[in-house]
This record gives sequence, structure tokens and C-alpha cells, in this order.
Amino acid sequence: MREKLVIRIIILVIIAVATILALASDSVGNNITGDAREPRSIVEMYTFNGGNSYIEINDGRIILANGHEQFIGGNLVMKGAEPAKVEFYTTQYYFLLDGVKYTFNSDTVIMAGSHEGIDIDASMGSIRADELFDAHTWDIIKNSLQFSLSGRLVTGEDFEYNIDLEVTRV
Repeated sequence: MREKLVIRIIILVIIAVATILALASDSVGNNITGDAREPRSIVEMYTFNGGNSYIEINDGRIILANGHEQFIGGNLVMKGAEPAKVEFYTTQYYFLLDGVKYTFNSDTVIMAGSHEGIDIDASMGSIRADELFDAHTWDIIKNSLQFSLSGRLVTGEDFEYNIDLEVTRV
């Protein structure tokens, strides 16, 4: 059982490193959609929220300004019973472009050394960078921001919840 957990952790680390490298190499000179970068000079603040009958994201924020852009993931609220005895889970914020999923913020939490499972953290964290989104990519994100929570219980049962998020300028 411990060997399987170690193998799963190694695989998830490899996937995470590959994703980071792919995003890093794509951010040099071009944005994720391949268009030339357009500088942003206006400070803008947005909120985002959304949900379905299983989960809800509220109090998310996006702050866009030259040199100080920040994505704050908000809070996850489970409606009804939260998945119990979670072995691992992944949260993803992404947008769709021509049917392709572009993940820009992802986190995976893995249980280690316990058969009891872990709880899902309600805080979705934040990321900050000099330029998270260029103007073209931002226009796409405003209209197709989505969130996914997926994982596996210690029983081997998989779960996945997906929601569309509504982005509003403050």
C-alpha cells in the first residue's frame, strides 16, 4: 500500500513539474493563446463566484495592474456532505479556448501515512506575478473561467465537480 502511495506521489510530482515547465516556456514572449503580449496599464479589480448543487466558490478576486497582478482563489463551500476519507484531491482554475482546457492555477493535496483520509481545504489560495494575464487572454478568461475539484477516496472511488464562474468587474 505504501509503495503504491509513493508511486502515485512521484507521478503527480512529474505531472506538476511538466505543467510548470510548459507554462514557463509558453510565457516567454507569447501568452498562452500564442498572441503577442499587449501591455496592461489600467488597474482593474474583478470578483468571481459560482456553484452548482454540490460545490460553490465565493469571494474570488482578480487584481490586474502593471507589475502587481494577483489571482485570489476565494473559498470553497461544499453543499451537503463533503467527500469523506479523501486520499488525494486536485483543484484547478482554467478557461476554455476552442474546446481546449488551459489550466493556470492548480493544486494537488495527497494523504501520506494515514488510512483515515484528509479533509478538503476551503481556502483556494492565491498566485501573484508581474503579468498573470495579457489583455487578449484576459478577455477569454472573463467569459469562460471555470473551477474543478476532483480526487479519490481511500475506498478507491473517484469524485469530480466542475463549475462555471461568473466574473464581475468591481
